[in-house]
Amino acid sequence: MLAALGRNQPELPADWVAGVTSEGLERMAAEGAPGDLQRHFVEWIAAQCLCRLLGLPFEDREWLAERADKDLTMATYSDAELAANWEEIRAHMAAFMAARTPGRPRGLADRLADLNDAHRGLDERQLSNIVAVLFVSGYEDFASFLGVAAFNLLQHPEAMAALRERPEETPRYVEDLLRCSVVLGNAIPRFVTRDTSLGGARVKAGHLGLLSLDAADFDPGAFADAGRFEPGRSPNPHLRFGHGRHHCPGAHLVRRQSDIAFRVLPQRFPGLRPAVPAAEVPWHPNRMAITAAAVPVTW
Repeated sequence: MLAALGRNQPELPADWVAGVTSEGLERMAAEGAPGDLQRHFVEWIAAQCLCRLLGLPFEDREWLAERADKDLTMATYSDAELAANWEEIRAHMAAFMAARTPGRPRGLADRLADLNDAHRGLDERQLSNIVAVLFVSGYEDFASFLGVAAFNLLQHPEAMAALRERPEETPRYVEDLLRCSVVLGNAIPRFVTRDTSLGGARVKAGHLGLLSLDAADFDPGAFADAGRFEPGRSPNPHLRFGHGRHHCPGAHLVRRQSDIAFRVLPQRFPGLRPAVPAAEVPWHPNRMAITAAAVPVTW
C-alpha cells in the first residue's frame, strides 16, 4: 500500500493526471463562464485519482462521493444513519473485490485482496473496511485541500501569474498552500494528565482539550509572518500531514497530484479569477474536511 501511495505512484502517472485535469477544465470551458472550479477541478481530479488508484470504475464516483461526504458530516445525521451509510460503502467495496479475477488486479484494492488471500490475515469485513477508509479519507482529504488551496490561490492573482510563467516553481507554492489552507473542520481530543498551565490558562488533570493542527501551522514561533501566503518560505515545517508515526501515508499523493493540477490550471485559463467576492463563496456546514459547495470563477 505504501508503494502505491509513495513518491512514484505507478497507478497515477503524471501525464495521465495532467490529461484528466485538462479534461475537467475543458468541460468547464464548454459550459461557459462563470464556471465552478469545485465541480470541474477539485471533485473531478480527486475522484479520478482515487478511483484509478483503487481500481474502481469512475462511473461509481457520484455514488461513492455522496456517501463519503455523508460519512464526514458532523451534527446532522444520527449514529444509526451514519452506520448504515458506512455499511453501504463497505459492502460496495466487498462486492467489488469479490468480483475480481485473482492475479489480475485492477488497482490497489484488488492487490490488497490478492495479498490477503495468500496470508489470510483479515476477514472480508476487515479488508473491505480498510479499502472503504482508503477511498473516503483519500477522496475527502484530497478534495478538501485542493478546493481550499484553489480558493486561496485565487485571492492572489500575482501568484497565479507567477505559476503560469514559472511552472517549475509550483512545488513551492503547493507547500505553503499546504501550510496555510485551513481544511480541518474538527479537532483532535486529548485529555490533560496533570495540572498545568497552557497558553496562559490553568488546566487540570482530566480536562478535555481540543487541538487544532491547522492552528499549529500559523504558530508565529515556527513561521515568520505566519498569516501571509509565502511560496518561498524556507524552512516550512508545517504539520499538514502530521508527524512521526502519525505521518499521513497519502502525503506524497496529495503533493504530487496537486503539483500537476496547479501547473495545468493557470496554463489553460491565463485570466482565471473569482466570479464572486471571497465572502460569497458557499461552504458546506459541519464537515470534518472543510469543503466549498462551489468555487465560482470566470476567465
